[in-house]
Amino acid sequence: MGQRRNRSFVLPLLLLVIAAVIMALSLGFQTQVAQGPLSYVLAPAQRFLSGIGQLVGQLFDSSADSSTLRERNQQLERQLQAVSNENTRLKEFQTTVNQYRTLLKFVNDNPTLKFVGADVIGLGNPACTNDPNTRPTGLACSAVIAADLNPYQRYITINAGAQHGIKRGMPVVGGGFGLVGRVGLVNDTTSQVQLIDDPNSFVNVILSTSRATGVVTGGRSGGLRLQNVSQTEAVAPGDLVLTSGLGRALPPALPVGQIEKVTSTNSQLFKEATLRPAVDLNHLEAVLVITSSIPNWGAP
Repeated sequence: MGQRRNRSFVLPLLLLVIAAVIMALSLGFQTQVAQGPLSYVLAPAQRFLSGIGQLVGQLFDSSADSSTLRERNQQLERQLQAVSNENTRLKEFQTTVNQYRTLLKFVNDNPTLKFVGADVIGLGNPACTNDPNTRPTGLACSAVIAADLNPYQRYITINAGAQHGIKRGMPVVGGGFGLVGRVGLVNDTTSQVQLIDDPNSFVNVILSTSRATGVVTGGRSGGLRLQNVSQTEAVAPGDLVLTSGLGRALPPALPVGQIEKVTSTNSQLFKEATLRPAVDLNHLEAVLVITSSIPNWGAP
């Protein structure tokens, strides 16, 4: 083993020495015999040695160029990563701007109503409950606010409270003007909003096409369910479901969701269906609380 290691070390050193000798001889021949009578005899050898010397020189130059190219490549990779990070930040900023622009459009389209904008600072999680039928969503648990136990399974916490004019029962909307839920627990600077897919939530609704009325509530395993629709009414996938304004708890015509599938049979007393929410309730970042009341509805 020791002899093999010595040989592997000697061979590169020997090649380096030979290359140096060849280059020296080439330079010597060029200066000594370039003009002498032996130039005709030694010219072929001179050209041969000169070519080898140039080849060796190019080899060292190529090695240096390769090192420079590696450094340049690493620099470009760093610059590319920086540009990619900046592009990601710009996309995130654009997403945030689009959310606020959508909410601003809702405010401009409803000049008779008053609003308070709020950011979502906490998300409720069914995994925090003891109900074995609930489905975990991976959202952060937050079960206590202002020393009161939270009675909701599905809720969000917003950074607006009594100091901002928030009261219990006020409607909350999100992007796309869809109904998110209603204010439940109110603190000085924060509030918790019961989402419409909470099992204890009930929203009086009307179908935009048939004008049939019913109730939307949250399912125990998540999602929205349309209930209490007469069997004589037409209900089909794709129908838009809006708040009806009945009971004066919510303003009319707020989008609640869209029917995905009719789940009832003709033998049942009422028709039932599953809904796709008008707002992605699992990814809320900013919302509007409707703080004003109109003659036909008001907070309980």
